[in-house]
Amino acid sequence: MRKELHVLTNDRIYMKRGFYTSNNDLANILSSCGKSHKINLICRKSYNSLNYKINVPNLNIIKDSLLSENLYSNKTKLLMISITPFNVLKMININFILKTKIRGYVYLRSDGFKEYQSKLGIIGYYLYYFMFKIVTNNLKIIACSNKLSKVKNARLVSPSEIDKTWLSNIKNPNLKKPKLLYIGRIRKEKGIFSLISLLKKVKFQFNFIAIGGNQNRKITDKIFILKEIINFKSLKKKIDRSNIFILPSYTEGSPKVILESLARFRPVIIFDEIKHVKKNYYGVFVCKRNATHLYTTIRYILKNYSKIKKNMKKNKLILKSDFQLQFARIING
Repeated sequence: MRKELHVLTNDRIYMKRGFYTSNNDLANILSSCGKSHKINLICRKSYNSLNYKINVPNLNIIKDSLLSENLYSNKTKLLMISITPFNVLKMININFILKTKIRGYVYLRSDGFKEYQSKLGIIGYYLYYFMFKIVTNNLKIIACSNKLSKVKNARLVSPSEIDKTWLSNIKNPNLKKPKLLYIGRIRKEKGIFSLISLLKKVKFQFNFIAIGGNQNRKITDKIFILKEIINFKSLKKKIDRSNIFILPSYTEGSPKVILESLARFRPVIIFDEIKHVKKNYYGVFVCKRNATHLYTTIRYILKNYSKIKKNMKKNKLILKSDFQLQFARIING
């Protein structure tokens, strides 16, 4: 008989003809745990259709009205995905119901201290610190990196969404001019507006597409923000049509898009603030956050692409199956 695992997430779930999420990371985590556990998911509901299907047998969505009854009838083991106000309040409520500490883990996918400080200043830092202390007094930490603020003695995993199909049928890029790509949230803490400001100062021909906006926007004749739903098939196509991926974030844990770009032999530019995510990968270039160095880095990559590609072939990339095995071993322990 499968053990039961309560998974608490801030993500919204669309529940028509299956379960869907906007976050492929959530689907990946639930698949890791669902092989050996019956999943009871505590989440928020989405009334709009979402694009990533959660393929987990016997997935059960726990409603608030049934939460107390379900927790009393099981030996509670909890997996919290990220520290957010919603998750913390739910955990406090569960603690109150059970009148005892909960066993389990919190999975940290990014550096919450830096993200909250980037959004809210010093108030954000201390707000996250307050939530962090509450959660880590109850739950052990699973982390995507050993570089996260205040994180000690965490169990480490290496997030990945790529499988072996990402490593085949790779198309050579068009190198006549820079075709730059960013895929992610269009938010200040992701550094996208800083990057756009730098690109406006660069004096050469290029195209830059940022995917993840609320609407399509033309910033200049060279710079576009697009609203698109990205699945794995279209993600691969978008990367193949580019020749350089730029990740401008001020803070990152272990960004999967680096693996996805390297798998398609597309070099990646990151900035000093997240130089730790380069690890030992060939094809990842650390750039200073100024227009001159960005221009120099882009030109170097295009002029030396053949040599860079030869080195990128040496990379040993983490696969989705590797990540799921790592995660399952921790949860099953």
